[in-house]
Amino acid sequence: MGNLISVLVHCEIRGSEVILGNNSHIHIYENGGISTIGGVHPRPVKNNQDGTIDIDLIESAIRNPEFEICYPKTRLICLENSHANSGGRCLSVEYIDRVGDLAKKHGLKLHIDGARIFNASAALKVPVDRLVQAADSVSVCLSKGLGAPVGSVIVGTKSFIARARILRKTLGGGMRQVGILCAAALVALQENVQKLAIDHKNARTLAEGLNQIKGLSVDIASVETNIVYFDILNGSHINALKLGKIMEEHGILLMPDSPSRHLALVFVQELVRGQIALCSNGLAHLRRRPLTTRRPLMMATEAPASHLRRQQPKLRLLTYKQWPSPMTDGSSPLRRRRHDQPHVS
Repeated sequence: MGNLISVLVHCEIRGSEVILGNNSHIHIYENGGISTIGGVHPRPVKNNQDGTIDIDLIESAIRNPEFEICYPKTRLICLENSHANSGGRCLSVEYIDRVGDLAKKHGLKLHIDGARIFNASAALKVPVDRLVQAADSVSVCLSKGLGAPVGSVIVGTKSFIARARILRKTLGGGMRQVGILCAAALVALQENVQKLAIDHKNARTLAEGLNQIKGLSVDIASVETNIVYFDILNGSHINALKLGKIMEEHGILLMPDSPSRHLALVFVQELVRGQIALCSNGLAHLRRRPLTTRRPLMMATEAPASHLRRQQPKLRLLTYKQWPSPMTDGSSPLRRRRHDQPHVS
């Protein structure tokens, strides 16, 4: 919804066009919402293996306004950082600045799908605010690597957010009494950002271990953040089903994207390096298993809601009768509890 709202704010006129990567999340995994709901025309341009799009290809995709009677009007460029389908590769600040300059040159807006922007920041060692400085809007997911139970936010100017709030309501995204979720999101931002580097290190360790197993192939150079892609090679005696069972025994879950081809692995940040080593050793025993065909696999080391179990504030649920009534002086016990006994503690 964050990406959809952002695109709709920038492309208020139906029939507008957005330039985005052909392998981007917005283009592939978001149900075509920008078209079906917003009437926005996508202009996909080829993503490179590192998630970037060649600057000259972006510029050549911008419609010539002299032929606007025939073409949709280009209004927006979208980037994704880090880039999920490229294995979590990061777009450098220099590259983003160049795209931002191009957008300004042609009077366009730049939106960054920053679902994993904090992962990119940690990997590049560049502050998030600097990384998105050239953008007009950014979407950020708090429930991926940061580990909040739920939630995303979008960032932009005051006028952008004012219009975004209206669209959020229109799309059914208005919520009431969400302070509980906000509290957990604040914990994610305040305590978990610095832990992302641990995720990246664990992902790299697991990738290196898997790459040492005969029959598996991992592009180690592509493991920049918390996602690992690897292949089961032709001629390998590794069975995908058994692969999932062995990993599950060591606390690592594989999620099939389809019955036989794609698998995704997710583990929480509490996973220790010893478990990763045990998993790699366990997988080594699969070498004698039945022959299978080549299958690309994806593994993402992101924390589900359970990641915050040790850090998330314990929440006390109250029935209607238990809910504190206002004090005689007009104050509320909940307001006082903020100082002497936090409601979320």
